Parts: sequence; C-alpha cells; structure tokens
Amino acid sequence: MTTRLSICCLVAAAVFTWVPAVLFAQERPEVKHHAQLDLEVWLKRLPYETFETVNYGDEIRRRVPSGQIISSPNDLCCVEGIRRRVRQKHDLGRPVPVDLFVWREAPPQQPYLTKLGGTPHRAADKPWPTSPEGVPYTFVAQFCFLDSTDITPKTPGDVLLVFFRDAKSHWNMTPGDVVIEWSSSTLKNPLKRGDMPTPAFVVPELSGVLVRYEEYPGSGTLFHELGHGQPWLLEATQATKIGSETHFIQGRPEWNEEPKPQLLCTLSALHLRYRYDPDNRWPLVDRESLSKEEISQSVTSDWGRYRMMLADSGCMYFFINSQGEIEVFGDCY
Repeated sequence: MTTRLSICCLVAAAVFTWVPAVLFAQERPEVKHHAQLDLEVWLKRLPYETFETVNYGDEIRRRVPSGQIISSPNDLCCVEGIRRRVRQKHDLGRPVPVDLFVWREAPPQQPYLTKLGGTPHRAADKPWPTSPEGVPYTFVAQFCFLDSTDITPKTPGDVLLVFFRDAKSHWNMTPGDVVIEWSSSTLKNPLKRGDMPTPAFVVPELSGVLVRYEEYPGSGTLFHELGHGQPWLLEATQATKIGSETHFIQGRPEWNEEPKPQLLCTLSALHLRYRYDPDNRWPLVDRESLSKEEISQSVTSDWGRYRMMLADSGCMYFFINSQGEIEVFGDCY
C-alpha cells in the first residue's frame, strides 16, 4: 500500500534557502541537544552472538541473523552486528549519514526534542488543528533538526510536528488526513499539557535517543548472498530517522519536478515485543523488558502504549521541496 500527500508548510516570514544535504558520511559534529546512544557500549551488551541462537522449547538452534525493523536497541544491535561482521571482509560501499532514533520512557531533556506523543512543542496561542467538522487532530510525533543540520537542507523551523486526523490516517492518505507544522525550539509561551485537546486514540509517549548512523544503499545483494534474511533492512534501515536515505517499503517515490524533493525524515512503525520473546531484551533504552500486560495495555487496533503500527508495519516519509513545502508519502507491507 502506498499513498502520497503534499502539504504546504511554509512558515510566515521564514526565509527558505534550498541547500542539498551532505551525500556521504564524514566527520559528524558533536550532538548538543538530544540524548545520544553509545553504540559501542550497547554492542558489548548485545553482541552479534546474541542473535545467532534461538530457543525452540528445550532446544537451542543456531541461525544466521536477519535484518530487523528498528524500534529498539535490540533491533539496532542486531543490524549493526551483522554489518560489522560483513564489513570485515567485504566493501559495503560509500556510507550515507543519518540520525536514527531508538526510544526511552524518560521524558526528553528539552520539550522541543524528537519524541512520540505527549505535548507538542508549539505556541500556546496557536489554534489547534481541527477537521472541517471541528474535530481536533491528534498529535503523533515531532522531529527536532538541531543536531542534524549537517545532513539536511535548511528547514523553515527547528521542529516538525505531525498530527493525524484519526487512527487510520496512515491508510490511503488523502488531503486532511495529516497536518504538518513547523515550530521554533525557543518559544515564549509554549503549550502546556492541560491546555491541549484529549487525543482521539492512544499514542506512545516516548522520547528519542539519537544514534549517529550510516546507510549503505546498494549492498543488499551482498547480505543476501551471505545468507542474511531481510537483506533490504541491512543496506538501508527501516527506522525513525532524520536524513536522506532509508528503506522504502514499496520503493522510492518518483517526482517529475526539478530539483527533486529530498527526504528529510522518516517516521517508522513501533511494535515492541514482550519479555517472553527471546528477541526482545532491551525493547527501550531504559527498559530491559516489558511484560505481556504492559504490551497489551491500551491497545486499540494499530495503536497503544507501546504500539504504533502505521497500517502494516509502515512508514511515513517527509520530503522537502525547493519551496520549503513538505510532501508526505506513506507505505507499508
């Protein structure tokens, strides 16, 4: 399933300059705003060998680890462990830098940082987005670009806010299903939680922990030849991220316009498994396990406390064009 929706998101009085993002990996600047994951520490906690075995009742079997949709540190360590093993003997090609996010329950250090759910970082006196029938939209996510300016075009604001009309807005997106806003990181009178409408459906409330990461487009055939399942998730990850490269589930969208819109960020499905799943140690940065009861809490179809399916494990891709407009494209399996 694929859908596309163009949304004009120009900020009044903003001066927008079209600046292409960095194409290939280089020395990245220090992360100054988001909490940052120390990947080396996590790879010691969840080494490659963690993903080589699986329990079948009383029997332990060996397996070749596969690519994963990345929601958790566990998923990330599996993908990175495979990449490092392969990279020891093979060339993966030129890396493309991205800023990938895994999640934690602790609130963000600042209200403008990347997160799911909760209170959007927007001015208190700004009208809340509503449908033509007057029904308030539900806030779903926000992206903060302050730590990613070296890999993105110049944006009209520091923070991108995403609102859904209803719980099915990702399905067959039509005009009005999704509302996008830009906001500044510095607000004189930010919105307070008690002053926002009650969400129409349960949205996970998690804050993003940033990972300086790289993608290797075109390397999928190599991973496949070496026996790794889901190799398409190893060359370019499916994850919530900022940057110009990702795994497009149904293929990269095409445009006739020049210059072509550039991928700015990706919102990926969140589906955390419970503690009895052998592949689910560390579903969150600050939680080593979740109980089955926690996973099922507040679940209504595609949404829950730890669930954001975006149709069938889908993604939303946010492209920015040369006029500073955001074009939203959604797909799923």
